[in-house]
Amino acid sequence: MEITILMLVAITFVAGIVGGIVIADATDTHENRRRQRREARSKKREQRRREANRRMDKMRKMPTFTIDKF
Repeated sequence: MEITILMLVAITFVAGIVGGIVIADATDTHENRRRQRREARSKKREQRRREANRRMDKMRKMPTFTIDKF
């Protein structure tokens, strides 16, 4: 008798967890996904800008020799 009750409790617990996961996935709206993609693109864009700025800073710091300086 106790084993049957424990099995019912365990089955109900597992069903609740699985149902919660399914509902959470279903409520993940298209807007949320679009916002996440937009943020990922923004991060990539910022990283590219930082890399470009670092390269340009290196180029600015390199000595340039012209005829006027001799």
